[in-house]
Amino acid sequence: MLDVMVGFLGKNPMTAYLTMMGVRLVELHRVLNPTGSLYLHCDPTASHYLKILLDAVFGAKNYKNEIIWKRTTTHSNSKTWSRVSDVIYFYAKSQNSFTWNTQREAHSKSYIASKYRHDDGNGRGQYRLDNMTSPNRHCPKYQAGAAKHGWRRVRQSQGVSETLCMRLSPCGFHGSSVEPFGV
Repeated sequence: MLDVMVGFLGKNPMTAYLTMMGVRLVELHRVLNPTGSLYLHCDPTASHYLKILLDAVFGAKNYKNEIIWKRTTTHSNSKTWSRVSDVIYFYAKSQNSFTWNTQREAHSKSYIASKYRHDDGNGRGQYRLDNMTSPNRHCPKYQAGAAKHGWRRVRQSQGVSETLCMRLSPCGFHGSSVEPFGV
């Protein structure tokens, strides 16, 4: 694989980097536990070449996801698009037997107090109101009863499409304020 890349790209710093990474990826794959996974963080300059190497080493079937990491907000460069993100490739050693550990961190007490200020006493705990206004604003081309601030989705059933919208209360999505209706 590396010979093909060097033949295509020529001998330059990028192919030297890819050669160095190729050796390391082979070794990482060798020592990785069968339920293990690899997260490879790279910038957009080499990400497409590294994806080819990762597919060759881990197998395309073990590719799980490409994660785009926004590392900063927009810069004031008016002459071109700003470089604000990196790429993280997620590969597993085995197609169906990798271990997934959900990444969660509890909210601080001050965050909960400032954001989750409502409790209706039904035993489900605190909640917050949020704006669930559809970017669509309405369900165009459908009957006049469509919600002004509705969400639209199409449900397929036995080859027939049925469009549904949801009416949301002005305060957002909460309990019975959502009324699904067919359009």
